[in-house]
This record gives sequence, C-alpha cells and structure tokens, in this order.
Amino acid sequence: MKIQKFPNELLSSPAQQRVEYFVNHVMSHPILEQVSKELFLTLYQAGGPSLIFLLGPTGVGKTTLLKFLVQAVYKKASSRMESDKGYIPIAGISAIAAEFSQFDWTDFHFRGLRSLQEPLIENKISYKDSKRKLRFAFEDALQNRHLDAFYIDEAQHMTKVPSGSKLRDQTDCLKSISNISGVRMLLVGTGVSRV
Repeated sequence: MKIQKFPNELLSSPAQQRVEYFVNHVMSHPILEQVSKELFLTLYQAGGPSLIFLLGPTGVGKTTLLKFLVQAVYKKASSRMESDKGYIPIAGISAIAAEFSQFDWTDFHFRGLRSLQEPLIENKISYKDSKRKLRFAFEDALQNRHLDAFYIDEAQHMTKVPSGSKLRDQTDCLKSISNISGVRMLLVGTGVSRV
C-alpha cells in the first residue's frame, strides 16, 4: 500500500470535490498491511486450507483488503496471464441476500460462471436438473480457468438457511466445490448471521 500526502490544492476546491476525496481515500494502516500479507501468503501456501475466512464487523476494511489482495494476485500472475490467455488468477462474486429465507445456489453458480467469463451460460441451463448442471459447469469453469482463488464477498448471506442444522451444509458444499476444482475459496463477510 502506498502512502499519499494530502493535496493542499484540495483546500480551495469545491465542497463536493473535497467530500469525494475523503470518501474515496484509503489510509494505510499497519494491521491492514499485516493482514493483507498474511492473507496473500495463506492463499499460496502449499497444502493450505481449501476455505479461507476473512471476517470482521461492517466498515473495518474487509472489502478494501480484498481489493488489495486481488491487485497483488494479478500482479503476481501477470507473466503467466501473458502466456496462458485462458488463465484467470482470481475471480469472485458478492453473495446476494436471500429473498425467501434460503440462499439461492442457482443464482450463486450463475453469477460465478459470469465472473469467470464463461461463454454461453444460458445454454448450460435447462428446466430439468438445472441446479446440478450449473454446479458442474461452475466446477469445470474453475478448473479450466486455473484459478488461484475464488472469493465470495458478503459471504454472511450464505448463512441464510431455514434451520440451524442446514448451516453446515453451506460450508460443506463450498468445501466440496473447492476439493473438486482444486481452487481455494475465500469467504469475506461479517460472520455468521443469527438463524
């Protein structure tokens, strides 16, 4: 992370421009830098975890940290991306809050395929057994793109299930996708919601 000095000319700028500066300004913080490095190392740790959780309260900087991580991963992967045009080092989605008390896996797989730039997504959906076909297509896309990691921002939305006994099924499903595809899953969120 690069430290920027306050631009003195901003003092004479219009109020709206000054507000925008502070809204978009990210300050360097030693703990944020430390966590960023640890997260990057964990992502590339040989034999490391298939699921990585980045949890914290709203506004603490999780999404900002995720942006820095994505930049670092792309920087590390730049030469490989030049030689392998199908390679995507990291991709992800923001999990959508459930409308009807249960997380929508069909929507998750569809959004995941879109983030992986999978062609002809609509052709992978049929009315018969569409959930299973979408999951297979998602696992195949993760493998074919050779991802280092797939992130899920706002992952707390995945905890929206009708009963507490189903909560474990959500992480078991992600772990299964990770094991089959060989891609680590990074879950970023505020923690487990109350069921």
